[in-house]
Amino acid sequence: MEKPVYEVWGPELFDKIWSSTYFNEEQTRIISEALRASSLVLDLGTGIGNVAKRLVDEGKTVHGIDTSQQNLDYTSRKIGSPRFHPVLADAQRLNYREEFDGASCASNMAYFDDLERTVTGVYRALRANGLFAVSGYEADRMQEWARLTGE
Repeated sequence: MEKPVYEVWGPELFDKIWSSTYFNEEQTRIISEALRASSLVLDLGTGIGNVAKRLVDEGKTVHGIDTSQQNLDYTSRKIGSPRFHPVLADAQRLNYREEFDGASCASNMAYFDDLERTVTGVYRALRANGLFAVSGYEADRMQEWARLTGE
């Protein structure tokens, strides 16, 4: 399997190119609006930190999950806030229990080989009435998403 483009380019170059796109801005806005009532958010595949930064700028505390230490280091510098907590982990193997009132995932569903395990882990991590905001372009995963969530 080929490396994803963000790994080939590195976080700095990927951020310069991706962050300026309308698609990225719209995803970030949608997730922000969906999680407006949340204060403690789990961000899956935090990557270059655009969603996490916006949420932190809005006053939320964000735990950013990523499998790349390089991405987490970059995002920590970019956000520069003690409200951002980088977590080197696989989002398919979450061990949280009712700790968050919100969760987000922007354009990463295609990278989760075990979508059911990922979604189950997120819902286990959410408190009662917590919200999982997902955005992206992974149309091939939407049928499985609908089956798992009953939507």
